[in-house]
Amino acid sequence: MRVFFYRYNSICEPDIIATFETFGFEVDVCTIELERKDIYPAQQVNEVGQYLSRHPADFVFSINFFPMLSEVCNIFHIRYVSWVVDSPVMELFSRSIANEWNRTFVFDREIYNEIAGYNPAHIFHLPLGARTDGKEKMFLQTSQQDKKKYSHDIAFVGSLYTEKDAYTKAAGLPERTRGYFDALMHAQMGVYGDFFLEDVLTDGDVSTYKEHHPTFYEYPMDNFLTDRITLAQLYMGNHITAMERMET
Repeated sequence: MRVFFYRYNSICEPDIIATFETFGFEVDVCTIELERKDIYPAQQVNEVGQYLSRHPADFVFSINFFPMLSEVCNIFHIRYVSWVVDSPVMELFSRSIANEWNRTFVFDREIYNEIAGYNPAHIFHLPLGARTDGKEKMFLQTSQQDKKKYSHDIAFVGSLYTEKDAYTKAAGLPERTRGYFDALMHAQMGVYGDFFLEDVLTDGDVSTYKEHHPTFYEYPMDNFLTDRITLAQLYMGNHITAMERMET
């Protein structure tokens, strides 16, 4: 089994490569996005397509969903397997998500519920996983003193999300709007298992925020995305996550 593994430097990638190799897969690692962060999508499509022409693969794999890879795989009739491990991933609203050669696995049940209808037979819910052997070895080698020092009721690994929080870049929001949004986000923080912001934001709310945000996100390719989804997930959702993590 030969897998073309497209990397963009996710922390999940090394463990998954090692797991594929454990199962006896031959892994071709593509690093063009690591080496050239400014590469254009058309160049990516061209280079990936040329490589697959010379080195056929049984399937293409990536952490998170890349519409460019989906389109290439649709042309070559190669399975494109992706495992979405972040939220939000706005590329999931690209119309490429509906391509028949996709096999898209999503870690978050609510995101899965939202996008599954775009490609019902080819989108699946798959929670996060981990390669445990190295971690188990580390725990066995850890001294009792360090185990006591680092054992806590709350264990946290990850960023604070403050670096992803672009919500506050909206300048000069009317006080009433800002207060209403703050109330919505604090209410959402108190509800686990249901993301209701998209249901309560009105067209007027979205328009007001968009008018005051100088770089409101617009997905460049044909997509299912709405400004309401963008405001709720990319801006308010990330802001809520940052608040929750700081509070914790």
